[in-house]
Amino acid sequence: PLTVEQVQSKPDEYLGTHVRWGGTVLDVSNRKDSTFIEVLSRPLGRTSRPLERPGIGRFMVEVDGFVDPATYPVGREVTAVGTLTQVLEKAVGDYPYQYPVMDHSQLHLWPERPEIDPRYPYYDPFWGPPYPRWPYYSPFWHPHPLYW
Repeated sequence: PLTVEQVQSKPDEYLGTHVRWGGTVLDVSNRKDSTFIEVLSRPLGRTSRPLERPGIGRFMVEVDGFVDPATYPVGREVTAVGTLTQVLEKAVGDYPYQYPVMDHSQLHLWPERPEIDPRYPYYDPFWGPPYPRWPYYSPFWHPHPLYW
């Protein structure tokens, strides 16, 4: 699959190419006739949802008309399918950055990932079925004192 870095290295070669990219929303900026959604690109998983990995570049999705920034809040995951139309140069801090721009044919906002308590994936023998691996979890089994 085509990556953001490949398009940034040879922008004229890939214009008009159909791509599917995803990542995390960084900014939503409304213009007079369209809206640009800035996305930090991340690799996609089997379901096309962005994986929780470091970013691999930035791109923009151009949407016709007005999009309320509250609809695509910063930090939410999106997957976009569209055609590369242009490469815009915009500053990230003081650094000039080339953003591949795609017009969207589909734009999917993923639901937020649930927070998982890290304590629960671990097995606790006191809350499981009663003594599943006899005799090791039995309260009546004790190793012989000479083995200590």
